[in-house]
Amino acid sequence: MTIIKKNQLENVLYIQQDISQVNAPQFRSEFFTILQSNDFDCLWLDMSQVNFIDSVGIGIIATAYSTVKQQSRNLVICKANPPVRMVFELTGLDQVLQFSDQTPGLPTSKLKVSSLQQAPLSVSMPAK
Repeated sequence: MTIIKKNQLENVLYIQQDISQVNAPQFRSEFFTILQSNDFDCLWLDMSQVNFIDSVGIGIIATAYSTVKQQSRNLVICKANPPVRMVFELTGLDQVLQFSDQTPGLPTSKLKVSSLQQAPLSVSMPAK
């Protein structure tokens, strides 16, 4: 993951791999470290490079949303690919979470958090 500090009010968190049970402990740890930093009012979660998320990943994001709301802050899912967006829709979280097709303007400084390690996944969706 890479986090970019946009300004005092917004951070953008770029997730660069799929989120599954395989990398969930590391994702959870890094994500909640960022949430506890208290240096933002809105965290943008850029999921443009995520093509798969399982129930464990959805649970982490749902818990993060709850944490952020309790702190009177915002969490926005942005640029979610269709398979990922469909998982949010199937779980009903698309009615709770905020979504955007855009990421806020990019700042010039980047802080590298670390990259998630994950085994390659092979997922196919049944044809309708």
